[in-house]
Amino acid sequence: MSQAKKTVLSSLQIENAIDELIAQNSVVLTVEDVACHCKLSDSEQAESAPRIVREMNCHEALLTIQPGQSFAVAGKLFKNAEFLVVPSSFEIENNILVPGHRFVPFMDKELFPSDVTLRESGARRKQSAREIAAPAEELIKYHLLLGAETLFDFFAAENADNIDTAQESSNPTLKLTVLDMKKFYAETAFAEGDALLIRVKDYRNGEFEFSLYNGKTRHPQQLQAYQLKFEKSLEDITEKYLPGAAVIDQLQVLFAQTPELLKNPAMSLDELLMSDSAFDIAMDQDGSTLVKRMEDDPLEDHHHHHDHDCSCGCHHDHELPDNITIGSGQTGSLESMLAKLYPMLNMVELDAILLDNLKNYDLDFNSFYARAFGENALPFADGMQEACFFNELEERFEAMTESYPREYDQECGSIRAMIVNFTMERCTVLAELADLAGELEVKPELFEALAEVVLLLDEALMIANNPAAIAEDFDFAEFRTGVENALESGEEALSALREILDGDD
Repeated sequence: MSQAKKTVLSSLQIENAIDELIAQNSVVLTVEDVACHCKLSDSEQAESAPRIVREMNCHEALLTIQPGQSFAVAGKLFKNAEFLVVPSSFEIENNILVPGHRFVPFMDKELFPSDVTLRESGARRKQSAREIAAPAEELIKYHLLLGAETLFDFFAAENADNIDTAQESSNPTLKLTVLDMKKFYAETAFAEGDALLIRVKDYRNGEFEFSLYNGKTRHPQQLQAYQLKFEKSLEDITEKYLPGAAVIDQLQVLFAQTPELLKNPAMSLDELLMSDSAFDIAMDQDGSTLVKRMEDDPLEDHHHHHDHDCSCGCHHDHELPDNITIGSGQTGSLESMLAKLYPMLNMVELDAILLDNLKNYDLDFNSFYARAFGENALPFADGMQEACFFNELEERFEAMTESYPREYDQECGSIRAMIVNFTMERCTVLAELADLAGELEVKPELFEALAEVVLLLDEALMIANNPAAIAEDFDFAEFRTGVENALESGEEALSALREILDGDD
């Protein structure tokens, strides 16, 4: 107990030290800074260094500069930082600016693009917002750097109608909130090639100001030098420091390591990454990340296919990568998606598997997913459904991990474990039967007997999955006996089904 208390106090001490250092004027903090602030001895510094690194890695206000060594205070790093946004012909023609991914690397991760506050330099009023409706293929290009998993969440959060329309078409009309730029574009005779010079005023609250950046002043040599510096830094990020990390995380660390890119910017992120870029956006079920192209790869083999008729002027058609679409599959609650994708397992049973893993100190999401779904490839209708499913599942995993009442779970946990083992065996048998459905004859009453047992066990799991709510006088002996009797009946039903499978051999 004393050792546990010492660990907790030490973690609190470290966290408080980080907060106190952040409150000072330093833009960069090192592990040594924190150790010194905690007044640790040399031996204590060496012992506490891994814990300090973990705390700094997890701190929402810090960005990694050198992994395990130095970190930037994001709000101070980006204060008055500058970057370019180059509006497309679509935006100019419609007198709008789509925030999209353009501002996201320069503001707090808790904010959505539509949370941006933008003012013309010297003006008191912020740019007003309005809603537009446009085809997904037109709007995707402004959001790709968010990553597929965040992009879909954003579209759903922007307008509930987007989910419904996405299920009806492969190129649905989406409704988004954008910035109204009509007055500014008219007053400055804004034209294609012109840009907006954006300055960060408040990273935490997503506040920015802007001014005209005349396209005629953009010299090729300046652009080339800026691009070379950006790509050299990004190569280190994608291959050495943060390979496989989320795109926005990679970009933020890039700017933390190369803050000179935030002064006198010559190119926008769209121009650097969405045009003839040396980097691609790789998307899969684990997320979206930037990877460097292989030099000998033909351009058409990459996600960004070149099209010189592209209306945005960047010579690229902005198609989503293979197997990623806006979506026509059912989304919504995790329970409704699970019922469509893996009906042999319900939410009560899925929660039981997760809680059983937690009871056994297995806190890895991938381990939980593999145990629940095995080798089965879930039949996702499209990328949007897949992203929504994994987002919901990971959120549930994190929430239950944080709230797991281990101190109450000894009795319930052992009973739940018996049911989970039976559930896993049931899923295995049913999956094998499904593979041979056209070749086997199974009496309906066998499934009916199994279904009756499952109903009884699910009722038991509703109790066992909430151990903290069980009364002190609850009769666990009687509860266990009832579960064991149901499991005995269930095993008889499974044995009969196994015999059918064995007979097929």
